[in-house]
Amino acid sequence: MRQPLKTQTQFILTRVLPVFTLAGLLEEKSAIPMVRNRMDLILDLQTDDWWENVKTPMLETVRRHLRSLVKLIENTAESLFILILKTLWAVKPV
Repeated sequence: MRQPLKTQTQFILTRVLPVFTLAGLLEEKSAIPMVRNRMDLILDLQTDDWWENVKTPMLETVRRHLRSLVKLIENTAESLFILILKTLWAVKPV
């Protein structure tokens, strides 16, 4: 059974977009060994396939694996805003 559009939109805005944005910012730090060690996960998080059947335990695993890397992102507010804009511009209307 499909979720109502409002529920899907809320999930995208509260779960997908922040994690997708974080992954994009971390990808830019691929020269750092700690980030490079998690690059497979970081790249997977930026694909539709990963999000297709995501469950809460999967998000918890992501949180545990990436929480130590968040501190590596500089100018977080500005970077997040720019990456969110890039993401929104890349989204194709259905």
